[in-house]
Amino acid sequence: MPSAKIQKLDLSSNCIGSNAMALAKALPSTKIEQLALSGDSFGSEGKEALIKALPSSKIQQLRLSGIDLSADGAEAFAEGLPRTKIHKLDLSFNCIGSRGAEALAEALPSTKNEKSCNSIASDGADALAAALRSTRIQRLDLCNDPKGKKRIEQLAAALSGTKIQELGLSGNNLEPSDAEALAEALPSTILDLSDNYIDSEGIESLAAVLPSPKIQMLNLSGNFIESEGIETLTAALPSTKIQMLKLPDNTIGSEGAEAFAKPLPRSKLQHLSLLFIGLGSANALTKALSGHEMQKLDLFANLVGSEVAESLAKYSSDAGFNC
Repeated sequence: MPSAKIQKLDLSSNCIGSNAMALAKALPSTKIEQLALSGDSFGSEGKEALIKALPSSKIQQLRLSGIDLSADGAEAFAEGLPRTKIHKLDLSFNCIGSRGAEALAEALPSTKNEKSCNSIASDGADALAAALRSTRIQRLDLCNDPKGKKRIEQLAAALSGTKIQELGLSGNNLEPSDAEALAEALPSTILDLSDNYIDSEGIESLAAVLPSPKIQMLNLSGNFIESEGIETLTAALPSTKIQMLKLPDNTIGSEGAEAFAKPLPRSKLQHLSLLFIGLGSANALTKALSGHEMQKLDLFANLVGSEVAESLAKYSSDAGFNC
């Protein structure tokens, strides 16, 4: 491998086990810049060897999701992090706890990271929130922590002083006030609030603050949004900077989809995803597209029927967008 020109290597879920030590020994002599080792278990010695090899390697993007990284492992990793070239990091689905989160938080201000994806799901929110203001981190993913209510409040309070451009909070069981506070404080352009049980009440709170932030991509997939909530959301769209809106797996139906008809031509939307929303007929939506510069429309698994499909084909040909 040292003589190979490989720059991107994905060995996720390959049962590498103790062979991780051989990989770690070879890393400093390789040209590998992107490495994925998610979904594996290397044992304590294998993890230690990999962590020690990172500062001498060319690794810039590292994925270690679900490798049973403990608090001790996170501390060891944090100690060497400032000496690495890593600018994108995924430690999702690891039980690093408060101690691990605090160790990473202390290391972040002195790293060269510009982007970081750390799905930490821990109680170390105080240290993390404080550290964010001192880093250049642009991407933060804190998915799947339904018990992180206190952390969400702390994060919202800390966001205004950060350089975060992309925030992932999928699966956090957010309450209406959480979604509103985050959207209002967020300096980022990308906000992922998927799988958070945000109902019509939450959408109403969110829609009220959307015109102010810089959000350009909003993901609300897998919530409990019905036609009423969609009407509230779409009414706010023309006043926002949102260019990409993802709404898959919501019970929107034809009535909700038709709510896009009036505000769509006045919005900045270029990409609209409506997968699995029980669309059925969408005549009003297809008519609205003729007066809008939509670039991508995703209606996968909606049983729209041949008539609507023909209309969409015509509009896609005339307007030049992808369907």
